[in-house]
Amino acid sequence: PGAEKAVTSGDFGPGSGPIFLDEVDCSENETSFFNCPSNGYYNNTCSHSQDAGVICSPKVRLVNGLNNYSGDVEVFYDGSWGSVCSYGWDLTDANVVCRELGFDGAKEAGQIYTGYSRTVLSYPYCNGTELSILDCNHQYNVYCSYQATLSCNVIRLVNGSSPGEGRLEIFYNGEWGTVCNNGWDVTDAVAVCKDLGHPGAEKAVASGDFGPGSGPIFLDEVDCSENETSFFNCPSNGYYNNTCSHSQDVGVICSPKVRLVNGPNNYTGDVEVFYDGSWGSVCSYGWDLTDANVVCRELGFDGAKEASNIYRGYRRYALSYPYCNGTELSILDCNHQYNVYCSYQATLSCNVIRLVNGSSPGEGRLE
Repeated sequence: PGAEKAVTSGDFGPGSGPIFLDEVDCSENETSFFNCPSNGYYNNTCSHSQDAGVICSPKVRLVNGLNNYSGDVEVFYDGSWGSVCSYGWDLTDANVVCRELGFDGAKEAGQIYTGYSRTVLSYPYCNGTELSILDCNHQYNVYCSYQATLSCNVIRLVNGSSPGEGRLEIFYNGEWGTVCNNGWDVTDAVAVCKDLGHPGAEKAVASGDFGPGSGPIFLDEVDCSENETSFFNCPSNGYYNNTCSHSQDVGVICSPKVRLVNGPNNYTGDVEVFYDGSWGSVCSYGWDLTDANVVCRELGFDGAKEASNIYRGYRRYALSYPYCNGTELSILDCNHQYNVYCSYQATLSCNVIRLVNGSSPGEGRLE
């Protein structure tokens, strides 16, 4: 679609052979480089240390998002921008797009209903090594109702014992770095947790409890407000502008993306997950004790005592058909489907009491 930079200092190394052109003077409406005026072929006294180069704008972009790292995927094809159908769209494809845009891979691959229309690209099949989504196997000009969306990795938590806690690291200028603890509080932590898809934060960790990071310390004196839409919108003293050490690296403990409701206590009830900014029910299709164990551990319990269901009426459920192998740290790490209509709500009861060393299931030492 265009160029980001004209490179005139030989940054890409010297070439060999003849130097054909010099004093090239294109106008903004040139249809081809070869139509641009110059001083003619071979008419120069240049050396290869002066070889020119370019950095072109990517052939992919994100639109309709809240920031530059998430949104609907579009590709530049045949002279114009067009949408990407979500048929065949997955995290491997999204990783290729995010790396093409300069990020360190994708956090999520999704879709959104946009109405039945012609999309430029569909059925992408990437193996993950491609430099561009257009290098992947794909089809052009397929009619489709769902647009491919994604969110790229720009923020992560490291060294925590669960997916929702750890040392804060952010991606900037092609590398990961940390944030310093001056002024760090729970309002800042909430902005981080919301960027990571959590409903909120339980604690702001300012004492380096999750260990020191490495590389640059990007930010200090972060001062988020309660209504920030993203951590990256929070005021600070600017990138690299600090005198901190990694012993001051901050962290967060986020609220879980799962909760129990309608139960008589905090360890029993209907299972809900936080998805796309709101809480939604979990359908009991495919629901079993292995899935319930993952949820209970995510909530801080020692596994599940029971997995069951209850009739709640035919309606749309946020998550269904969970398939966990039991090692996952979150129910959202298990294979699952979103937005399925269903009549039965997944329920569970977590282990909080047991009898040990008895001769039958109904006797023993109380723990």
